[in-house]
Amino acid sequence: MQFQVSCISRDECSAEEWEARVDLAAAHRLAIMHGLNEGIFNHLTQVVPGKPDRYYQIPFGMHWSEVKASSFMEVGINDGERDPDALCEKALSYFLRDLAI
Repeated sequence: MQFQVSCISRDECSAEEWEARVDLAAAHRLAIMHGLNEGIFNHLTQVVPGKPDRYYQIPFGMHWSEVKASSFMEVGINDGERDPDALCEKALSYFLRDLAI
């Protein structure tokens, strides 16, 4: 799997998607204001509106103070193709494994 990160403009996504990006960027800024950004493996994500199998995430290494609405990656599995049954079985197997530990 290969990731390509490029900034997108307001014109390249729907109004709902842009609003979600703006809200998530604001959440990152609020987290900084309250000192919640310096822990290990902290992250904030949001499901892409209208695409329940995709979410927004900042690129690895970007500091939360640098986050803008245009800087989020849209991340998904198999480019949006998914098998709900296989996904459910995989999630259940992880849950059962964790229960056993």
